[in-house]
Amino acid sequence: MTDTITPARRHGPVSKALESELRALIGQHDIVIWLDAGSIYTDFVDSLARMQADGKLPYAVHAFRGSHLQLLFDLRMVSSSPSRHPMVIHMPGFNRDSVKQTPILELYLAGRSFEKRFSTLVTDAATGNVTPEQIKAFLSDGETSIAAADEWLTDMLRSGGNSIAAQLHSLSAESLLDDLLSSSPMPDSVADRVDDGADLKPLWNRLGATLGLPGDWRTDLLRESQRDESQIGPKDIAFVAAAWAMAVEYVDDLDRDPVDPRLNDASTLATPLKQACRSLACYLRTNHVKFYLRTSNDAENFLEVEKIAARAEDLGKVDTFEFEEQKIFEGTLEAIKEEKWDVARTWADRRLSGDSFWLQEDPQRESSWRLLLSAAVLGESIEKAGATLGEFHSLTEAIDIYIAKGAAVDRAHRQMEQQRRSLLFPSLPRYYDVRQPLDAMRLLWRDWADAWAIEFNQFCQTHGFLPKPEYRQRDFFDDVVVPLCKDGDAVAVFAVDAFRFEMATELMDEFESAKATTVHLNGRLAELPTVTSVGMNALAPVNQKGKMKPDVKNGSVRSFHSGQFQVKDPASRKRAMHEKVGGRTCPMLTLQEISGLDGKQLRRKIAGAKLIYVHSQEIDDAGEKDLGPVVFDYAMQSIRAAWQLLREAGVKQFVLTADHGFLLRDGLSEVQSHGRKVDPRRRHVLRPPSADHEGEARVPLSDLGYEGCDQHLFFPMGTAAFDIGNKSLNYLHGGNSLQERLIPVITISHRAAVGGQNERYEFTDVKREEAVAEMHCVTATLTHVSEQASLGFSEGLKLAAALRPLGADDVSLELVQVRGGGAKLKSGTIVATAGTPFEVFFRLKGKSDGRVRVELYHPAADADVTPLLLPDRFTVTVVGGVEAKSEPEIEKTPAKPIVDEIEASSWLHELENDEVRQFFNHLEKHGTVTADEAETLLGGPRQARRFSSKFEAFAAKAPFAARIDVIGGVKRYVREHETEYKIIKDSESS
Repeated sequence: MTDTITPARRHGPVSKALESELRALIGQHDIVIWLDAGSIYTDFVDSLARMQADGKLPYAVHAFRGSHLQLLFDLRMVSSSPSRHPMVIHMPGFNRDSVKQTPILELYLAGRSFEKRFSTLVTDAATGNVTPEQIKAFLSDGETSIAAADEWLTDMLRSGGNSIAAQLHSLSAESLLDDLLSSSPMPDSVADRVDDGADLKPLWNRLGATLGLPGDWRTDLLRESQRDESQIGPKDIAFVAAAWAMAVEYVDDLDRDPVDPRLNDASTLATPLKQACRSLACYLRTNHVKFYLRTSNDAENFLEVEKIAARAEDLGKVDTFEFEEQKIFEGTLEAIKEEKWDVARTWADRRLSGDSFWLQEDPQRESSWRLLLSAAVLGESIEKAGATLGEFHSLTEAIDIYIAKGAAVDRAHRQMEQQRRSLLFPSLPRYYDVRQPLDAMRLLWRDWADAWAIEFNQFCQTHGFLPKPEYRQRDFFDDVVVPLCKDGDAVAVFAVDAFRFEMATELMDEFESAKATTVHLNGRLAELPTVTSVGMNALAPVNQKGKMKPDVKNGSVRSFHSGQFQVKDPASRKRAMHEKVGGRTCPMLTLQEISGLDGKQLRRKIAGAKLIYVHSQEIDDAGEKDLGPVVFDYAMQSIRAAWQLLREAGVKQFVLTADHGFLLRDGLSEVQSHGRKVDPRRRHVLRPPSADHEGEARVPLSDLGYEGCDQHLFFPMGTAAFDIGNKSLNYLHGGNSLQERLIPVITISHRAAVGGQNERYEFTDVKREEAVAEMHCVTATLTHVSEQASLGFSEGLKLAAALRPLGADDVSLELVQVRGGGAKLKSGTIVATAGTPFEVFFRLKGKSDGRVRVELYHPAADADVTPLLLPDRFTVTVVGGVEAKSEPEIEKTPAKPIVDEIEASSWLHELENDEVRQFFNHLEKHGTVTADEAETLLGGPRQARRFSSKFEAFAAKAPFAARIDVIGGVKRYVREHETEYKIIKDSESS
């Protein structure tokens, strides 16, 4: 209900507060029954009745004055339609029980009861205007008259009328602290008056009124901090007020009563005063950081008894003092040790999602908390999944169980290992405290994964290794791709090496957010052994009535026969697929090639195609080079970007699948022997028939539907590797665990194609900041630069950003932390708000020292974002590593023969030799040169390495900008379309 009539002026501040509360309640409920058991509000209600009679109230006032009959007579117009007559009915001498014995019971049940203790009324009205001590003094006299309360509060508001008191009354607590902390006080400011010796009593009274600051607190704190109360200045006053605000916030957040008796007053403060203190503490953390740090440290020392008594479970959501963050960190370590996963996760989540002051001040603390959170999430996932697969009666049921429960465990395990590689450095505070639970979680995951793998292998040995046809990898093309191609629209098939099922669950969130899109994720079991040469070739149509004809040489399945030719590499797979579905053309593209083409080039490339074959090796490359956990996110970003670019080029049907999955066994060194170390692969052995081996599963190739083969496959029953000597065993595949064998099949159907992005953005205000603990730091802003009017759609838009090293093989970039403007890290990218600055911390890691260039770019295709090559070089941190390659499983797309004629007038003749000219001629025409193509153009690997070291000097002569990309260890040269970048350089680099 709205109304413009104000209460009569003769009402004082307490009466006005009471009438305002009553008016609001009637506006919400129409009928209010005022139960006045002590009959202390009779005079006030009579004054309201007079105001209503004069037309000054928007509601009716009725009162029991000894006669129920008279009251009912007064209410005769109300009984027929009460909702149309807002009113208050005053019932002096009645409470909630006795009112039920009166004739107005029906109205009481239909309306809203109202009760107000006199002490509560006075406290609510006076809080913020006078000190709690002054309120307490008035109430202690036993006065219960509203008129007396009005007179008292009016007098208090009029007293102390010197100029500083009037000035203080207009300032909020935040403004007052700003004034007191000013380094150059303005003339006649509060700080200036204090310096001139003004009477401090009005100032202390004001802080008491707005914050509830007690005099005893002030005296004790100043004495213990060795400040003379008779000689204090503005900053000392600010210190006392701020320390009290922090203490109140601390107490209000506690789950128990404070131990220190000096905090008892903080416990009993009125709610508005508590809120004012919390608001001030939050304001100081944001706007006076150094002052907050000093004050909190002194206040923490003052409250030493609280610090000693504090337990993690007693502390709340806000870490006002540093000791709170430390206590909860210790509690989280203990919770993980005791496998109290929900407790550990809750505490870590609160620190990381609650704008913790201590984490913002020290990025390394955030790293520690992220590591503990990853451990807690993994533990919680294992607990939910269960120690075993449980009861199942078919491979289909085992697949369903893993999808429902097991995939989340492996996703959490991968993310923990990614965080560990990125964040766990010896320079990290509490390094050993953090490392211990992470090591323990590796063992917990191993025990869980072993139990599931052994149970799965035992079932396969008894019931067979092949599932129903609809769950077989060999039937994928005929079951999924061929029907989509018959619909008439082009279908893009992504064959992603080592795209594990749990990774697909992560990408599903991205795909499902697209408009007018239908997305499905299903699982199939990869063929055995789970290696690239088997799984990739089985994705092509090589299935012949459920059977396959492999080519087995030197203990490896090298290819499958399609009926006319051997399917053994990307080119032959593309040929088999093209022949199956038809179409004028069937382009084969890599993720890098797709990202290197502009919209027109990409549309020309896929024109007339029924099938587009996209071949990706980034995930498997990263795993084989022991960079897996760090680079996996970047590889998935590239998949997402390629999907978006192809969609913009007009493709509406997509299928994404894999050849096999993998096991991550970082830090787990257990192996089991099988003959000589040169006999087995890491996770399988293919050999002539022989006896069973303890701890191994065995299956004849003939049982897998492989024709013309008499060899047998052997696998470890659990997740351990075979002993193959001194080679990295962090990344494994080839065996029969569900992690290795269950591959995703994602189908994406867009009901409408989308156009290209019209909105353009660029990175501006880019500045290199001071490094912290081997972490480089850069600040930047994503700025909207489109000339077209954007109708405000760019305001607050969230876009992905990322960093990548350029021109450096085997150097990985790890994003550690991002902050500012609501920016956050998600799946290895920076999610930033357009127009809002963000700050990113990152590390560069490699096997040799050096300094590299870094590019800031948009890893997806949501908008047209101009990449920015930072002008400085950044130091690479040297880390140990072992060459992981032990099986010839990685396939490389064969280099294309390159013969390009160079015109006589071309700028290319400025370059020093034919090979370099041929290289830049190809780059100018095609936009990219892969590492294999570079070797072909330049005459071999040695010449390519020599050229790479001089690339920038050669590129400076080109009429276009060019750069070197290294993503997931895959190197390529790229011609850029934009050459103008804006950057603000740090004074150190100028």
